[in-house]
Amino acid sequence: MSWRYRCGACRTISTHDHQHQADSERYDHIATVHRGRIPEDDEVRPLTEEELAHSRPAWRPPYPADRPPQQQKPNQPFALALLVVLLLVGWGLYSLLPID
Repeated sequence: MSWRYRCGACRTISTHDHQHQADSERYDHIATVHRGRIPEDDEVRPLTEEELAHSRPAWRPPYPADRPPQQQKPNQPFALALLVVLLLVGWGLYSLLPID
């Protein structure tokens, strides 16, 4: 059975497979968006057969679940090269300090 959380104030709707997931979404939404204040007309309820027939499929990640996304970000090599250059410059400046 699918469950739906609906916030009456901001009109957001989320669909979940289990009631505890919808309840968790409700508490997280209230805490983050409404700063702990419970909005009017928010509800967690089971979906009817008619709503299930017309509902959109659940969001899926853009990559297959058995294959993680590409681990290396495009800017990682640049950041590593910048770090090396800064370390070398710092080492060079440190070597210029007078030693007592």
